[in-house]
Amino acid sequence: MNEEFDKKTAEGSANDKQQADANKPKPKKKEGVSFSLVIMIIAIISFVVLYAIVNASTLYSLASKIMSVITPVALGFGIAYLLNPILKFFEKKVFKKIKNKKILRALGLTCTYLSVILVFVGIMFMVVPSLIESVTKLVTGFDGYIEHTIDLINNLIGGYLDSHETPVVDRELLYDTV
Repeated sequence: MNEEFDKKTAEGSANDKQQADANKPKPKKKEGVSFSLVIMIIAIISFVVLYAIVNASTLYSLASKIMSVITPVALGFGIAYLLNPILKFFEKKVFKKIKNKKILRALGLTCTYLSVILVFVGIMFMVVPSLIESVTKLVTGFDGYIEHTIDLINNLIGGYLDSHETPVVDRELLYDTV
């Protein structure tokens, strides 16, 4: 019986020690990044920046090649994003009675492309005639524009130079060079 008591007290005292150890404040681990890790990160960043500076032309050509591949894909996504609402309009409002999804999509795409082409053609019919008219006016009135510009330059700069007798831009010299 005495032995049992000794065993229980020994077990009890071991449990007491474990509880006491659990209740003791544990030493805090240092939080944050170690100094050697910071130095290593700075060294890697410095190496990458120096490599980029030394091999700038190679990196530029690589970036140019990557952009030449990515640009058409990005344009395709952009055009699809812009045309999707028009496609949805045709599918849900115009052709809503068609149940076959493939036929519905084909009709929607065809109408979407046709409507975009018609809009571009309409814009061209509005813009091209006025553009031709503007270029024609520019060509026919070019001499007058040159004369007006020469007078404007002579008046503006001549007022600051106090030389009203001698023009800044000489008409004869200008026309001889042209």
